[in-house]
Amino acid sequence: MGTLEYVTSQHIAEIDDRTLAHLQLVICNKLRRDERFTLRLSPEDGISGPVRVLWMTSALPIVFTYSVPARHVYNTAWLHLLADAASSSGGLWVVPEPVMPGAPAPAPARREPVMA
Repeated sequence: MGTLEYVTSQHIAEIDDRTLAHLQLVICNKLRRDERFTLRLSPEDGISGPVRVLWMTSALPIVFTYSVPARHVYNTAWLHLLADAASSSGGLWVVPEPVMPGAPAPAPARREPVMA
């Protein structure tokens, strides 16, 4: 699990590395343009800790820490959904990741035989 640090040196929430990488791209692109927005972190979205809403501004330091140094394959459809959320009045939140075009469909659940 990665962490996102905001204002202090204590981490705010544990976020899986893949989600954190996508959030980092969206957050950095918004802040690079000096756009301000809110970020909602919630256990409903697979984020550890209590529900938190952070005011994101380029005036405050943010640290992205990954548990494993890896290059991520980015899902552009997900990046667009996250960017749209960040530009909305509700702010950025972790929207579910859509299936990447060309990715194999998830395998159907296997049913185990029932012994009578």
